[in-house]
Amino acid sequence: MIAFPLRRRWGQWLTGLLVLVFLGSTWRPTVPLVASPDPPPTTTSDVGAAPESPREIVPPNHRTPPPTFGPIVERLGHPSFRIREAAMQELIAAGDDAYDAVQAALGHPNPEIARRAERIWADLRWGIEPRLPLAMREKIHVIRQLHPQRRLNEIVSLTDWGEISFGPIRRIFDQFTPEERATVLGDFHLAVRTVVAPKWIQTGKSRQLSQLLRFSLDLGYSEVAAEDLAWYWYLTRQLDSGIAEYQNQLASAIAAGDRPREQQLQRILVALFMIAKQPDAARRAAERADDADLLSDLLWELGDFGALVNRPLTERGRAGNEAAQRLAFARLAGNQAEVQRQIDLIREALNQEGLDYREGRSLLEALLLNQQHQLALDALAGIPDHALFLMDLYSVQLRYIDAWRLLKQEAVATTRLDMELRRAKMLQQLGEREAARQVLIQQFQAFLATGSSQYTLVDLLKAEKKFGLTGLLDEHLARGIEWLDARQMGESADALLEVAFDELPRDLLRILWRSLRTNARGDTHANSIAKLRKLLQGSATDQASEWLADLYSGSKAPLRAAVVRAELARIAKQPAEQEQALQEATRAFKPLAEDWQRFGEFLLKQRRPMRAAECFAKARDIAPTNVECALLEALAWRDAGDFERAKRCEFEAILLPLGNEGSRAELATEARKLGMIRLADEQAELILQRGRYRHFSYGNLLNRSARAAIARGDFATASRNYQRSILGLMRTNASFVDDTAYLSVPQAVEVNAIRDLLQKRQWDAALPRIRESQAALPGNLDLVISVVPLLDAAGKQADADAIYQRTRDVYAVLLKDYPNSGWLHNSLAWMAVNCNRDLPQALAHAKDATRLEPNSVGYRDTLAEAYFRLGKTAEAIREIQECLKKEPNRRYYQLQLQRFQAGDRSAPIPDENDD
Repeated sequence: MIAFPLRRRWGQWLTGLLVLVFLGSTWRPTVPLVASPDPPPTTTSDVGAAPESPREIVPPNHRTPPPTFGPIVERLGHPSFRIREAAMQELIAAGDDAYDAVQAALGHPNPEIARRAERIWADLRWGIEPRLPLAMREKIHVIRQLHPQRRLNEIVSLTDWGEISFGPIRRIFDQFTPEERATVLGDFHLAVRTVVAPKWIQTGKSRQLSQLLRFSLDLGYSEVAAEDLAWYWYLTRQLDSGIAEYQNQLASAIAAGDRPREQQLQRILVALFMIAKQPDAARRAAERADDADLLSDLLWELGDFGALVNRPLTERGRAGNEAAQRLAFARLAGNQAEVQRQIDLIREALNQEGLDYREGRSLLEALLLNQQHQLALDALAGIPDHALFLMDLYSVQLRYIDAWRLLKQEAVATTRLDMELRRAKMLQQLGEREAARQVLIQQFQAFLATGSSQYTLVDLLKAEKKFGLTGLLDEHLARGIEWLDARQMGESADALLEVAFDELPRDLLRILWRSLRTNARGDTHANSIAKLRKLLQGSATDQASEWLADLYSGSKAPLRAAVVRAELARIAKQPAEQEQALQEATRAFKPLAEDWQRFGEFLLKQRRPMRAAECFAKARDIAPTNVECALLEALAWRDAGDFERAKRCEFEAILLPLGNEGSRAELATEARKLGMIRLADEQAELILQRGRYRHFSYGNLLNRSARAAIARGDFATASRNYQRSILGLMRTNASFVDDTAYLSVPQAVEVNAIRDLLQKRQWDAALPRIRESQAALPGNLDLVISVVPLLDAAGKQADADAIYQRTRDVYAVLLKDYPNSGWLHNSLAWMAVNCNRDLPQALAHAKDATRLEPNSVGYRDTLAEAYFRLGKTAEAIREIQECLKKEPNRRYYQLQLQRFQAGDRSAPIPDENDD
């Protein structure tokens, strides 16, 4: 045994004791949130309700500080080494509480104190202190070494330690320059929304989420952070107390004369007031924030177009987008002088030499979206570069002669394919199906000869898919894949396959195709496509069984073999084999969320909800943002009889989007698909009533809301919602996929405005607008179908007849030239039955339409309606049942069948879009 000198051992023991005493006197652990299980989540019937009232929560990273660190800092310069060391350890142990004292000591006149303060400061400024877990301290040391723009992911990963990470994250942000901080902070706020918050919700920390969102916002203001906190407080019934809290902070900032802090708090209150539906308070807060963009944005949301006419735009894009908005604001505010001024500015811009193509296009769109269609058409006629656009507008106006004339003109080389695809579309529509087919074949041959981009082939295949030319589609798909393989571009085949087999999820399609080709044994691409087509059509169940048995006899194992086996077993109707394969997929190394979800869906159909719920929970562990899995888990627990868990999962799904309107719209869509109609409607209404238009899905919800308003006879609201949807298109710099929409969509606004006038019996105002609308879109069936019954009911039969006849004549003239057009026959039949006119002729046209295009389910529905209007109920039921055989899940056809069986011919036709 080695004997140490007694004096030395006593000194070491005394020093250790001093350190322990100092540690005990200054260090305090983080006070945790009140420990209690999450309460039952809200039900779908009361989305805004919280399970419990808000609790008193101790702020994270709060520790009771000692009275002063001054004496301890001074002991850093004590003559005794042991006392200097003890003081240093005490300051280290105090951590963030000693931050200000240590920072002040950096410039101490005593060099020893300054030197020791620098040593402490080296870690303390980064938030490193002894109370943190070792792994977390090591992570912060890694962050210190990274370039500022590469620190984000590591900073986000610190939140895995919960609220104890807030202090260090705050100190890390203090190390950025102002420019770096602004950039990283915005990304951090998005990461909190899309990564951290979903993970906290999934792991049962939804009650602590308020602290996370508040901390994120305290780091610095952003619209994302403010709205996430506002939505969370609204959904958990903490919004009133949250508003009061920030109002108190605002009063303190004003009293202290802290103008930057006051402006930040006003911006936060704008978000809170908007969610609370207090627009006047939100407007006052925006004005006091002295933020021009914020105020303009708010005025847009409130629909104060008069105030917006001369204000700067918050969403700046191409010149046409700005012109479209300014023209719309003036038009909706009734400022005719400003309307004319904006139109003159657009005309002047269009006449400029060397006008950029995209800028010119956006200016033309501005006119069309503001119902200045004739001005736009006149301008287009003099701009050869926009011939495609003009051709689309001619076609939707049924001006086919003018459209054919454009085709004969010399087109720019890069637009020749687009021109020919439009030719094929018109030929197909007018019943010249073989001519359309030949155009597509010629363009495919041109593609092979010129070797242009594979995107050209994608466009061709899309056209063939749309026209129902499956045989031609499969032939060109096979040859296209061979063309890509010959150029070592085989991976690009995925884009082609997705066009042809869009009924399959992308990942599953790719796996099936690769496994098929791996075991092809010399099969041609055409044979593989034919086999896949038969399998997916369900017409090769026996072949699926043979393929399943034969799949592994080849020398190569297919990619993700278990997934392939599961899909083949499903097609072959072998549930035991399917379950085994799905289970095998989940046991693979790093299974995907989709694997667990597919297994869960299988188990749910097999009426094994508890195991299904476990699978959905596993999927959510991998992909916490997956709202569909959260809803599926809720359904599984409901089927298992565990309603508390079902409510919890549903509430977690409601929380997941936070302030992201796009994600909340996705939640509504998925809920509707799963039959959770009440939840879907509530979430859609939440977005429209309390959300803000930042995502195209908001426009989709507005359109759905407009259709619902039409169903209840509220045409003013329908027109307003359609108009707001178009305004959002301008604001977000978005575009329609189909150019014909630039004429047809604005007419939806006008049609419902006209219906509102007719409903109010303002005939003199309505009738001229009807004529103008018919001139804009001569073949607009929606207009005729909407106004003729209203005029009939009001005793204005002569006016109704004239309106009906004008549109009928347009189609009748075209039908003389193109008697084999199923579309023309169906249009005449549908208009007639809805206007309760020419019913025998309507039946004849409907029969011709189904004869010419027997696979068209929509045309068969028209035939059923014609039979029903003529009192032939049995025939109507027979035809609508044929529709249901092809589309058994289509709610519209189910409602039609119920209507026919009831026999009430005065009952309105269901909404075709409400599925």
